[in-house]
Amino acid sequence: IWSPADRIFGGQGTTQITVSPDNATYFVAIVTSPTGCTWTDSTLVNVSLMSGGGVTASVDQSVVLAGTMVHLLATPSSGVTYSWQPAAAVSDPNIAAPTAVVQQTTMFYVTVSDGTCSRMDSVLVKVHELICEEPDIFVPDAFTPNGDGNNDVLFVRGRNIADLDFKVFDRWGEVVFQTTDQAAGWDGVYKGKPVDPAVYVYWLTVHCLDGQKFFTKGNVTVIR
Repeated sequence: IWSPADRIFGGQGTTQITVSPDNATYFVAIVTSPTGCTWTDSTLVNVSLMSGGGVTASVDQSVVLAGTMVHLLATPSSGVTYSWQPAAAVSDPNIAAPTAVVQQTTMFYVTVSDGTCSRMDSVLVKVHELICEEPDIFVPDAFTPNGDGNNDVLFVRGRNIADLDFKVFDRWGEVVFQTTDQAAGWDGVYKGKPVDPAVYVYWLTVHCLDGQKFFTKGNVTVIR
């Protein structure tokens, strides 16, 4: 005879029973011989607190430049133990939220255990190869500063720019626009007046976040 009877789905009265407890439960077996002798024993069935999809690994930045520090996070965040791999790549492989300085594209794995069951998840951090030149950095070859809200301002386009020096010259070599701020563009105005439709020359010097330097020059057409 097995107990608790309300936790038994099948096999009562036999040597094997089927159970599915909601929490850790001791199951007791009382065995009676044909001559009336009895023995009692019990066994503990532990129940994991983790569901099949309850373990996740995440990162605050999934695409970074080489040498960037990222913050990893495993859930659940308490009541369990953690093991991150590759262990040498993270600040502490045994906590929920370590950091890692990523030098190359890396798949991070975390195993989470509550002492009964273990689950694993992974997260990929890709390292973007910074190209400090065209086409990652460029200046459009034309713009239309006519006030229609479409392509009215000439900007230096590109990511991962640390600083820049952008100059635009008219055909006589006079600087009609200059900026060191990527967010500042030329609206086609010089000395308070719209410039004539024409072809202008630009020079652009850029320093990227990884220290690379890029210089280019070209033409841009003002269309009205």
